[in-house]
Parts: sequence; structure tokens; C-alpha cells
Amino acid sequence: MPIGRITLEELLRDPRLRVLFSAQFAKPLLGVVLERMQKDTGVIVRVGGETSADLFLADAASFAGPLHSAMRIVAELETVQGEWERTSDGYELHSSKKNSTTGPRGRASRYLLWGVNLAFVVLVAGWLAARRKTHTGSQAGE
Repeated sequence: MPIGRITLEELLRDPRLRVLFSAQFAKPLLGVVLERMQKDTGVIVRVGGETSADLFLADAASFAGPLHSAMRIVAELETVQGEWERTSDGYELHSSKKNSTTGPRGRASRYLLWGVNLAFVVLVAGWLAARRKTHTGSQAGE
């Protein structure tokens, strides 16, 4: 049950969040990072409301320090832009970003699709040019 949005100062006052959290991730999703935070520290942290656990965070993420610092960093990421909310048993992260394709992973997929389409167009154009040249050459020989 949500109790209310909290400030950084309130995160700093919670002694449970002073526990050290150290982890490295490659292309992490929000849910994966929060799950690891909870597993390693015992503090309940989860996504809240309409926030997607599939939000892409960054190409890489590395944390080494108190849990409250990692929580602040995650909330302030451009792909999250969230706020922590205290619950009766821990914390929930509410993000202003709802789409899992926000960030580089979504852009990369679009670029890949455009690249595949462009390659197809180039292949077809090359095939047509070769066919036209062959067809024109056979007519010239008649």
C-alpha cells in the first residue's frame, strides 16, 4: 500500500538503504535491476503503478555504494525519470516513461528495420539494372 512519494533526504534517513549494493549490468531492464537490488540487500524495491518493468535503462550500468545512491541513480535516468514511493513493506518506483522501447534499444530496432528495408531496395534495384543490361545487350545483338 503506497504511503507517499519521498525525497532524496528521506531515502538518506532510512538506515535500511545504507546497505552496500554492488552490481554490473549489460543492457539492463528496470525490473532486472530492481530484482537484483532486492535480492542482494533484502530491501523490497519494485516497480509501481503503470511503470513497466521492461523499461530499458542504458547500454550498461554499474553500481557500487549505498543502496539509496543506486535507487537515486535509477530514478534519475533519462529513460526512467521516476520517483520513489514508500510502501508499508518497502519502496516502489513510479516512472513517467511507460514505453519499453524508450531509449537506445527501441531506436536500434527501428534503425535495423530501416537498414534491412534499404538493403532489400538496393538488391532489387541491382537485379533490375542487371536484367535491363542483359535484356538490352541481347536486343543489340539481333
